[in-house]
Amino acid sequence: MKILIYNDNLGDLEYLYNIVDVMHLNIIADKKTDFESFFNVYNKNSYDIVFIEYSINIWEELVTPIVKVNPAQKIILISNEYGCSGKNCLPCKEKHNVHIVIKPILNTEIMNLFSKKFKCEEYSRSKLEFNLLTISKKMNFNYGSIDFNRDTYSFEFDNINETKKIMILTDLVSELKNIDIKYKVNENLNVSILDER
Repeated sequence: MKILIYNDNLGDLEYLYNIVDVMHLNIIADKKTDFESFFNVYNKNSYDIVFIEYSINIWEELVTPIVKVNPAQKIILISNEYGCSGKNCLPCKEKHNVHIVIKPILNTEIMNLFSKKFKCEEYSRSKLEFNLLTISKKMNFNYGSIDFNRDTYSFEFDNINETKKIMILTDLVSELKNIDIKYKVNENLNVSILDER
């Protein structure tokens, strides 16, 4: 498999390269930090997947020119911002092969990410759900095995020891406050989301 990665600061995605190396995946990765060198290699090669670090102007600068030339190109935007194109998701899903993966990418997701099964993590999610998934991924990247229950809208720590639970709870509450999500800490230290769904 051959992939092309664009990020103006490749150090931001160092963890992704490390995962690919550690898992001994048969992947050749070209990495570019500017639009000109990106298009130089893109136009000379064929890529199974193009990974692009999301930014405000990325649709105009990279995504639109790629899909004009190759509408079937699989593009994965790496983001933690809701509203990848400012458009409705349905037209994008019908016309393009563009997907969002929320940062950070977890080790457990990597094989799915390179498969045909991968689905956009923003598609059919509200901004609240997107933000909660982003927080859940951050917590799992840092601590592992934090469960966000989409049915009850709660973060659950039943299988984590009390000391670690306090550290996680401190970070989780901080993340929720940073994006102004209302919550309640239950007697068993699970966190219920109070915002409207």
